[in-house]
Amino acid sequence: MRPDMSPSGFRFERYVVDLARASLRRGDDEVPLRPKSFDVLCYLVENAGRVVAKDELIAAVWKNVFVTDDSLTLCVREIRQALADDGQRLIRTIPRRGYLFEPAVTRLETTAASDSPAAPAGATPVSPPPRPAAAHPDWWRWGAPIAGLLALLALVAVAAWPRGAHHLVQVAAEGPPSVAVLLFDMDLAEGSEMNHNYFSDGLTDDVIAALGRFSNLRVLSRASLSGYKGKAWEPDRLWRELKVRYVVDGSVNRTGNRLRVRARLTDAAQRTLLWSESYNEELNDVFAVQDRLARSIVGRLAVRISHIEHKRAAAKPTDSMEAYDYVLRGRDKLARITRADNLEARRLFQKAVELDSRYASALVGLGWTYQYDLVEGWTERPHEASSRAHALAHRALQLNESDPAGHRLLATVHLLKKEHGLGLAEADRAIELNPNDADGHVVRGITLVWMGRPDEAIAAFETATRFDPGQSPPRSLAHMGLAYHLVGRHEDAVRAFQSSIGRNPEFVLGHIGLAATYAELGKPLEAREAAATVRRLDPFFAASSFGTLFAVEQHRQYLVARLQKAGL
Repeated sequence: MRPDMSPSGFRFERYVVDLARASLRRGDDEVPLRPKSFDVLCYLVENAGRVVAKDELIAAVWKNVFVTDDSLTLCVREIRQALADDGQRLIRTIPRRGYLFEPAVTRLETTAASDSPAAPAGATPVSPPPRPAAAHPDWWRWGAPIAGLLALLALVAVAAWPRGAHHLVQVAAEGPPSVAVLLFDMDLAEGSEMNHNYFSDGLTDDVIAALGRFSNLRVLSRASLSGYKGKAWEPDRLWRELKVRYVVDGSVNRTGNRLRVRARLTDAAQRTLLWSESYNEELNDVFAVQDRLARSIVGRLAVRISHIEHKRAAAKPTDSMEAYDYVLRGRDKLARITRADNLEARRLFQKAVELDSRYASALVGLGWTYQYDLVEGWTERPHEASSRAHALAHRALQLNESDPAGHRLLATVHLLKKEHGLGLAEADRAIELNPNDADGHVVRGITLVWMGRPDEAIAAFETATRFDPGQSPPRSLAHMGLAYHLVGRHEDAVRAFQSSIGRNPEFVLGHIGLAATYAELGKPLEAREAAATVRRLDPFFAASSFGTLFAVEQHRQYLVARLQKAGL
């Protein structure tokens, strides 16, 4: 009788995957790989010859740990580099499905009692294994409750997003909002040759994946909702059975060469419709349309949920909150940009940290209170405030390196130190982690203004505005006005500065920009009126010292001259 056999490794082309030593070898040389990348390679090799879904890989390699696709993508990239697989000859990406390991694989066997690899003579070819019936993880998909456009409201644009494993705050139904995305229905014109499933499936998957990048949301995997596919659903049933607060559903209709997509958001617990919107797109490249629609839907959804959750938390008595609610209230105070509110925000964030010292979101919020002390001149110890903000950003990123909020905070820390390149790198990292997050684009825009690249800054601000039209915070609008001013779009600059002032009349940068722009437009009365407001809000303001963060001296001198012309 043949003894029980277990593999000691696998061979493909010039490589050996040695399971006993947890190493990848090429001949006699060991090829370095991080442990998780090695685990991903092992799983792909074991399943050579079939497409392995991303969710399946994540469930197999990161058991009981929450990560997003980005962690997997990083591992695959490292494996390809180790195997010199630049052209995806060995590991092929199958769009919207997963990965396929192409080479023929030989299984190296040894008896269960043996600790050493079997001789090559005992090798047997690997047959593609059967596809598992259910490979998706069954845990709630959620991270620390900060990110996405929730931070756009609370941290005022210079404040959210893949999420790594970190300590999770235990908040039940009153904790981070949970979202279920049901399969979008297809309602195509009669006689259409377009597949009735792939577009709705792909759009649904894209919306789930993009919402999953916002770590303030718990997003159910599609596998968790498989029982609801093609069936009428009742909000209270989803609330009872899945404990999901918000439900996203919609439909897709094709008429001629245009696609019309309708999406809506329902509060399952209250059985109320919260938001709905329709999108019309010309159908040229169906996948490009799918991506654009997913981005638009997700941006609006994240904003809407953020608004609702923000109001829900703000209505509660402070003494009944968990750390998550303290963070929400802290953001509400921080967004008001006054010294008293900033101090209250610090108190609330500190309470959240006391409840959970490993709560990255609370650490980021606390760091922002010190940043605002610096930006607004509310501290007599600027170096101490800068050091605290820097330390809090690093601590938050140590706990969750893949949270965009920490990178955005660190970006502004570098900016205030005039480390523009480092600041831009952190802003870009935040966008890489969550391209749908308006905050990341805002922080990038602000950084680019001070770097002397106003055209690129305008593009970043306008991208952020598309996610949340009509809701841009005052700091974002004021910096957008500066960018417009520097490229000569003065009427646009006036509108941006006026919008900033309309959001917060006490935010002085809007008035500063308005004074300079009116002076440039030859409107002395309006310029002097704006200058008088600047002096009222900041009696110590001096035009000659304005704009010290500019990397391009000519930009600073240009604005200083206009401010002096306005009477400052």
